Amino acid sequence: NGAAPLGSLLTYAQAQGGALTYRNWVEGIARGRTVVSRNGHNEFLALTVNGTATPGDELQSPAGAGLPVTVRWTAAEPLSGTIQLVHNGVVVASAQASAAPGAPATLTATVQFPKSGWLAARRMEGDWHVLHTAAVFVTVDGKPVRASAADANFYVQWIDSLLAKTSPGGE
Repeated sequence: NGAAPLGSLLTYAQAQGGALTYRNWVEGIARGRTVVSRNGHNEFLALTVNGTATPGDELQSPAGAGLPVTVRWTAAEPLSGTIQLVHNGVVVASAQASAAPGAPATLTATVQFPKSGWLAARRMEGDWHVLHTAAVFVTVDGKPVRASAADANFYVQWIDSLLAKTSPGGE
């Protein structure tokens, strides 16, 4: 995809109380209240779960509850792509969409939670992640989110690969 212009990769962080200071921006990142964009200030993705929860929030829920989810994509110029809702690493809802100034695109779904987990939203352009939200966590019956063995193995292999590439004699 070539070199991106300076400033095209941004991390948006929701600032506490709405006051944008460096400290509030850093605290927003620490709390997981973020959206990462590869398209500068041209578009944004807003994730809302159960009417009020946004990235970085944690909800309590009974087992099997279906939670309503809304993903809203806004754009400063006409754009097309795919909006996806990701539950525990698996795409559970997807829509081809277009967004333009004053004409956002919205994806709505109801996600069942038989056990604790997380939700995030992303906007794709082919295989390219353009926007990605941090997660909203849902705790079911007070039990923590448990990673799968496949997830753990993925990260072990990824770290092993990084170590091999960055060690003396590596790529």
